[in-house]
Amino acid sequence: MTPFGIVALLAYVVLMGILIRRVFTRKRRASIGPAASGAFYDLLTEDKRRAVQIVIEERAEARDPEDADGNLPNLERPKRSG
Repeated sequence: MTPFGIVALLAYVVLMGILIRRVFTRKRRASIGPAASGAFYDLLTEDKRRAVQIVIEERAEARDPEDADGNLPNLERPKRSG
């Protein structure tokens, strides 16, 4: 094998190693892209679109971590009965 062939083979092996490493260490996104979601939305009937909108709005609601257990002022100064 010629010296040029050895260098070319070594370069090929190194490049393939880098490529394989990038493919398997890349962070994977769990969502689909905007074009696919738009196409999927167009396939839905009007009733299903309304249902999807309700789910999206519920997921996008603001959530107050202080209010997770209840109303914070009422927890600090609970009303006494009796």
